[in-house]
Amino acid sequence: MALNSTSSVRLVDLLCDGPLEGFDAINEQIFLDETPLFTGNDPNFPTEDVDVDFRLGGRRQERLLQAGNATTTITGVAVQVGQNYSETVNDSDEVTARDYGSGTVIRQIADSEVDSVQLLFTLAVNSC
Repeated sequence: MALNSTSSVRLVDLLCDGPLEGFDAINEQIFLDETPLFTGNDPNFPTEDVDVDFRLGGRRQERLLQAGNATTTITGVAVQVGQNYSETVNDSDEVTARDYGSGTVIRQIADSEVDSVQLLFTLAVNSC
């Protein structure tokens, strides 16, 4: 039996506590590897591969990351990768450089009965 692999990443970026006013054009203001999801009406990634679930925040919003019917085991790794994100801006407050830090963490899954793996990344934000 051949080994087949499908990869997907779910990023949860919590910007602030409390309600947010939102974005002017959310798909143009979400970036993956410094590329916006859309430029105008033109997608920069296959639209079937990207799903945005935007929440304004508040006490009665639905839960994030619902697990569905699967049995889930969470194993905390608790390892910081790289350094804090930083930006360099010019006198007009335009971003001239971004530093995402560097680093690598490798974990091996040895259980042959595992059907799928989900990775949960926590992004720490120092201020809103």
